[in-house]
Amino acid sequence: MNAEDQQQANAKQGRLIRLLLMTLPIGTVLLGIASFGIWMWKKDRVEERAFQYASALRQPISLSTMQRHLAVLGALPGEGVARLNAIAGYAESTTGPENMGYQSRRVFVDGSKDAVSAVDVELTGKQKPRDVVLLLVMPGGQMLAPMEENSAIAGLLTLAHEITGEPTIRTVRMAIVPMPGVLPGWQDATDMLKRLGREAEQRRERITHLITLGPEPAGVDLGAVFQAAQRGTVIKHRAVPLDPAATVPMLKALKQELLQLGNAL
Repeated sequence: MNAEDQQQANAKQGRLIRLLLMTLPIGTVLLGIASFGIWMWKKDRVEERAFQYASALRQPISLSTMQRHLAVLGALPGEGVARLNAIAGYAESTTGPENMGYQSRRVFVDGSKDAVSAVDVELTGKQKPRDVVLLLVMPGGQMLAPMEENSAIAGLLTLAHEITGEPTIRTVRMAIVPMPGVLPGWQDATDMLKRLGREAEQRRERITHLITLGPEPAGVDLGAVFQAAQRGTVIKHRAVPLDPAATVPMLKALKQELLQLGNAL
């Protein structure tokens, strides 16, 4: 091989090396894009199956459903903290994956195993998951016969069963938050509500609407607890009739309101 042939061979090798150096990063980028696309496709399929499963468990709002929940709540043992624990246990099991298809969650003050806990479930928003519409029931906040609180809890559970698996743009969250007064280790009666507010802030969520259902605890400023003025949270209250037959149309109207807020752009 003469000098000219050697120069041509070196030139070809140089072009090949440059071509490989150019195409390898492009191939890596394309492979990364493809991998991300496959991951998103699998994730969407899992979420779609979860929605389909929850939708199959859906039950319409009805008088019989209300009465069934009221019968169970009325038969729960204990009073005070013991009763609130029984309510949380019933709500968690009733809304769980096998019954309503939700991933029900127990919430404790500061993550410790306090005497009482809140329970929440949600329809996670598909486009704006950090914008939250919160429906809130607060049992134990007033010295009342449990009938008013039972109606509110039964109403929330009946409504949750109707809307399970509904696709929403924003997150629609439903929570039962006990208000037993000041327990050992608590600063005040709103510690459980403050816990929910801190968690939402840590997840960078914005509670756009807060709707309370049933009796509200005396002396609790929800606007201050959730910093409504600073965050632009709209707070509403919905009373629950003691007559279950009158509660059904109210819940149907509340369902429409929740889904309308949950699908607002």
